[in-house]
Formats: sequence, structure tokens, C-alpha cells
Amino acid sequence: MPRGEPFRFQTRIRFIDTDASGRIHYPSMFRYFESAEIELLRKVGITYDLRRYYAFPRVHVECDFMGAIAHDDLIEIEAALTRSDDLRHIFNSLRSKRRRWLQKGR
Repeated sequence: MPRGEPFRFQTRIRFIDTDASGRIHYPSMFRYFESAEIELLRKVGITYDLRRYYAFPRVHVECDFMGAIAHDDLIEIEAALTRSDDLRHIFNSLRSKRRRWLQKGR
């Protein structure tokens, strides 16, 4: 992952995360964002190891929904780790297989 480039994570929307209309149940989106975050951290050498003392608390999350995502859609999440003063943020953006931006999370 070149410096300054976002980490990209691809996956498909699972049936279990959709509602009766076949679209993603919106709170499920945060699980997909977290999966991308875990892989980003693994890429930079940080893993969730219960034998070590560190934590990654969530103190604020938000997501702007700009389009529908359905079961079995191929999605790509871009995750970028940034620093602001002493706080660290991971920003996620999600696009569909059609390369259209659908969600932005912070």
C-alpha cells in the first residue's frame, strides 16, 4: 500500500445482512466498515491480540447513505488512517461494482 493511498477491501453483501426487500439493513454497513478497518490495521502490522494491552474504542461513528446496496453486490471499501492532534481516525468510503460512491463513514 503506497504512502498516501487508501487501503482497498472488496467483499460481497451477504444475505444475512439484508432486509425483506433484498437491500442491506443499514446498521449492518458498520460491520463491513469494521472488516475493512481490521484488514487495514493488519496491513500496517497491528492485530487484535487479546494478550496485548491496547484497545480501539469507538467514540463516534456516522455514515451518509447515498444509494442502495443489495444482496450479493460486490463492494469496495476504501479505508484511510489519518491523524488529527492526538486522535486517530479511520475514514471509510464504499463504492459499488459500478464504481459509484454509495456510503461514506467516519
